Amino acid sequence: MERFVGDGLLVVFNDPLPCADHSEKAVSMATGMRDAIDEHLEQWRKRGYLLGFGIGIARGHATIGQIGFDQRSDYAVIGTIPNHAARLCEQAKSRQILVSQRVFGAVEPLVEAVTVGELSLKGFHRPMPAYEIVRWLG
Repeated sequence: MERFVGDGLLVVFNDPLPCADHSEKAVSMATGMRDAIDEHLEQWRKRGYLLGFGIGIARGHATIGQIGFDQRSDYAVIGTIPNHAARLCEQAKSRQILVSQRVFGAVEPLVEAVTVGELSLKGFHRPMPAYEIVRWLG
């Protein structure tokens, strides 16, 4: 599932069909996207545009499915996990991939990463640990 929201994009792994190693696939895709966009950033900079590209990834259970009412419904994902990913994305600097502690735990042997520390994210009562994915090793 994907969703375009303003200048953002939401991608959901492991639904509607189960997906083995969904955290690994999400982080691998994110690093691939970052590498691919690098080729274009310099071309756009020469034309006077400064593009940023930050990614946030979270893992967990969410409410997902047909959401809305009779006249207007959509297949969507809502809850703490998509909000967590969105808040990490808001915190990410250009080219930065920020992941939650649960995502980092799932991909740790496959990545080079650094701890960002605990971030105070809008909508969360306590600071949340975050990690920056520097490089995909898998």
